[in-house]
Amino acid sequence: MKFEYHNPTRLVFSAGALARLGEFASQYGKRALLVTGGGSIKRNGTFDRALKSLTEAGVTVFACEGVEPNPRITSVKRGAATARDNACDLVIALGGGSVMDAAKVMAAAVLYDGDPWDMIFHGQPEPHIPTQALPLITVPTLAATGSEMNCGAVISN
Repeated sequence: MKFEYHNPTRLVFSAGALARLGEFASQYGKRALLVTGGGSIKRNGTFDRALKSLTEAGVTVFACEGVEPNPRITSVKRGAATARDNACDLVIALGGGSVMDAAKVMAAAVLYDGDPWDMIFHGQPEPHIPTQALPLITVPTLAATGSEMNCGAVISN
């Protein structure tokens, strides 16, 4: 077997890494779409800690909340529209695999003039392969899917 693999993912793993989110984000942009799922990150304080770090670093945040498990293309379109309408230059996923998957497609959809569903392989002969996307930071809130380490996304319609 022989292959080459290149994955330009920077991984930061440490206690207190969330407090450095603003430091990392400000290297890529100043207007962030913050993508989240259900309410657990608000109940446990994760959302507030992330928001504090971002605002202290001078990053303006526009939230796209409520991404559902097994995210739908409608959520992707809503997030991409929010990012576009607010001239976001960065996407941050704060949540589990579904949030990260939706954020990946949002980051590409912001810079794509067509329907984001074109980018999802669903049996069509030639899906649109994105060649550009906004910078993306993923903050996994649970260890499960590994979505932070790949370019794939599961989106339904």
